[in-house]
Amino acid sequence: MVAAEADKKAAADLERLRKEFATETARLRELHGKAVAEARAAGDDLTALKARQSQLFREAQMAYLNVAAPTEAGLQARQTAARRSLLAARCAQLEKLARAEETRKIIARLEVVLTRLDLLDSYDARAEDGFASLVSQDGLLGRIETVLAAGAEPESVRILLLESRLVLTGVNRVG
Repeated sequence: MVAAEADKKAAADLERLRKEFATETARLRELHGKAVAEARAAGDDLTALKARQSQLFREAQMAYLNVAAPTEAGLQARQTAARRSLLAARCAQLEKLARAEETRKIIARLEVVLTRLDLLDSYDARAEDGFASLVSQDGLLGRIETVLAAGAEPESVRILLLESRLVLTGVNRVG
């Protein structure tokens, strides 16, 4: 008789645990469903934000190059903007102010690239392709974007990096 009562109690405990497990499983499924929906919504929001950021960058780029080189396009516009903004010279000055070693390396690379831009023959049809290849070699624009996104460098360094990115990304047509 004791064994029968123990079996009944064990069966009741097992049933109680099964119900608790089923309830908890349903609750977790609901939470998972909500989390998935929220993640999708966040992904959609992120996609929209990235598209807006890209649009704002293109608009800022057009404005920057239009002010610096209102009558020029392409490589000539980039050269004029870099010269008028003294980007290469500012690289030499601001490299010392950078806090991170990676930022100092980026600025040193920028100085080389911007000097090369200044020396390019803008009437050579192959010059722009060669220059684009030079800029993309080591992911310079992506590295600049990473530093800008971190926001840890002094404002003067961030401004130099942003202006350089505006010039180096370039546009096909200005004005």
